[in-house]
Amino acid sequence: MDQINKQVARVRTRLNFDRFVHVLGWAVFSCLLIAAVAAGTRILLGVADASERWYFALAGLGAGVLLATVLTYWRRRETMDAAIELDRRFQLKERISSSLSLSAADRETEAGQALIADATRRAERIEVSEHFKIQPNASVAMPLLGLTLFFALAALPNLSDKTAQAAANEQIAKEQIRKPAEDLKKKIEQRKQEAAEKGLTDASELLKKVSEDLDKVASGDVQKKEALVKLNDIANEIAERRKQLGGADEMKKQLENLKNIKSGPADKMQKAMEQGDFEAAMDAMNDLKEKLADGKLSDEEKKDLADQLKQMSEKLQDMQNERERRKQELKEQIEQRRQAGDTEAAEKLQQQLDAMEASDQESSMDLLKQLADKLGQASENLQEGDGEMAMENLDDLLDQLQDMQDALDELQELDSVMDELEGAKGQMLGQYGMGNGQGMEGNGNGNGEGQGEGERGLEETETGTFDSAVRGKVQKGAAIRTGVADGPNRKTPSRESVKEEIQMSISERSDAVNDQRRLPKDQRDHLREYFRNFNE
Repeated sequence: MDQINKQVARVRTRLNFDRFVHVLGWAVFSCLLIAAVAAGTRILLGVADASERWYFALAGLGAGVLLATVLTYWRRRETMDAAIELDRRFQLKERISSSLSLSAADRETEAGQALIADATRRAERIEVSEHFKIQPNASVAMPLLGLTLFFALAALPNLSDKTAQAAANEQIAKEQIRKPAEDLKKKIEQRKQEAAEKGLTDASELLKKVSEDLDKVASGDVQKKEALVKLNDIANEIAERRKQLGGADEMKKQLENLKNIKSGPADKMQKAMEQGDFEAAMDAMNDLKEKLADGKLSDEEKKDLADQLKQMSEKLQDMQNERERRKQELKEQIEQRRQAGDTEAAEKLQQQLDAMEASDQESSMDLLKQLADKLGQASENLQEGDGEMAMENLDDLLDQLQDMQDALDELQELDSVMDELEGAKGQMLGQYGMGNGQGMEGNGNGNGEGQGEGERGLEETETGTFDSAVRGKVQKGAAIRTGVADGPNRKTPSRESVKEEIQMSISERSDAVNDQRRLPKDQRDHLREYFRNFNE
């Protein structure tokens, strides 16, 4: 019986293993296919790197083997099935299966013993491997097809790197917006505090609003264009406020013409006003008030002071009259040019007139008139011997000078804020670096043609001569060709091409958000001075 059991066991093992081999190919291919789909999906979504696909391949192989094992066990061949198959293939006429199906009692009978002995004799002579060979079919190659899918995944775009790079770029872009806005907000807060200490209430309130407007930009939650639009809005608010204060600045420039005044007790005040130093002018005026109050001015000095104040008032009135006369002349010239058909000249004159009227709208002429009136009234009071009334008019004059000084201080603060706004916009646009630059590596070539970099060689080179292009003048008569000149041929552009380029440049429209530029303060003052002198 032992020999029978051993042979049946061998048959059963081979049958089950053969079934495992036949199932393995499809099971592994199915799992590899699922794993490839999962890996490809993760790669396309940027969740996984393309190099991680082999982990999915290993997982698919392991899952396929496990699935084949489970299927084989689920449909395994039992001992009796193996015995029946053994009888069939070796034509044993059910001797093996009948022997195994005998009960213990039947095995003790003579017939049972004879059956077992015959089956054992037959089982000893057979070789199981002859009729129970392991024969893999074509499905065994299916896993190779599944593995080729993983090689094909290498061709997919590596979106994980792109996603990571996009996230990094987005973070850099946010930082490029947040950092300049944060620095600008700190500067605005500091200037707001300085304005409050100087008593510039309007400036302090405006800077407070500007600081609040910068909160959202400094948070880094806005796009570049939105941030630039917000900065432009802030710049427009400051420009509007600066326009309201422009009269004091224009007044300061008008007072530069307060020259050739008779010498007297008000010399310091006149010089300070001529230089636009209103604080010094107020100090000098306070000294005059104290001398008037204490009676330290003689009658002669009072007369000289009255003459000085009168002359200053007349000078200021002459400035105003001269400006009005100049405007009237411009109007007449514009009308004459238009009647003559010279529209281009009329347009230029109209621009000058518009600039003068715009300056007048900034209340500089009103300030000039008020200052002239107060100086004239103070002069009349001194001539009449009414010192108290003269001091009251001087107090009013002091208030006007203080207001103009406050306006100039506020203008200076606003100009600084505008420059800082432009700097922040430049950083957001990437025009100015936000960090340390990368140094040049190594020494360049200091010899040869063109602009050199780095140190020259130790050998002495010829530096006393240079090449230049000299346009030769061809004379009449025979000529001899001596050689060729280096350099490319250049074609002179036609008038039509130049005309097209000019028209294209005129038709272009710059971006209102990204291309707004503002000159530095010293250049603005230089241009303003130039146009003022040109208008006069």
